[in-house]
Amino acid sequence: MKKHDEFSIVYSSGRTIESMLSVIEEFDLPKPLYIIGAIGTEIFDYKNQVILKEWEDFIKDDKWNPSKIMEIITNLELQPLRKQTKNRICYYLSSNENGEVNDVARKLEENDINADVVYSSNKFLDIVPKGANKGSAGIFICDLLNLDLKKVVISGDSGNDLDMFKENFGFKIAPYNIDYDFYDNIKGMKNFYLAKKDISYGIVEGLEEFLKQKREI
Repeated sequence: MKKHDEFSIVYSSGRTIESMLSVIEEFDLPKPLYIIGAIGTEIFDYKNQVILKEWEDFIKDDKWNPSKIMEIITNLELQPLRKQTKNRICYYLSSNENGEVNDVARKLEENDINADVVYSSNKFLDIVPKGANKGSAGIFICDLLNLDLKKVVISGDSGNDLDMFKENFGFKIAPYNIDYDFYDNIKGMKNFYLAKKDISYGIVEGLEEFLKQKREI
């Protein structure tokens, strides 16, 4: 995230850290303080170019077993190997109409695996250690920086952002192309702003609204 005056940026993504670094370079994006990758299971210190081991230790769970998960969940298609990490197992799931997500969660619980199941964009199902998500990763970074959550602006558009939106961050932005199911879960939240524009244009619009409200206080 690029630091400018009193503002800093943290990128939070479903992409792996390696993928995010490529995107930052390819599109010449502002440099971050940190990158939250793989839906919150990784945190990368951009300045020092290292994965935060402290976060890996924080989410470590003796009941997290990736190889066993892949033995248990055999009815779903695994995403490519490059998207898998030691703390995230990724599948494709085109529909949850028949409660497939709950079925996966039930199988994990029956096999004593401590994990969360995250479904997003009506096509991606991720299995991660319990409590490892974009929200808890954001809180972890705020603690490192001694930063008041009320001063943090977040943005997101799909199911893997839900845990982040549930945290007590100060302002929450969604672009107009937000997933419908995700919108149903967050539309009543305090300090939530639904932009009139899509993708990054919507995020910029939301930031402008945040700054406007800040000036009016």
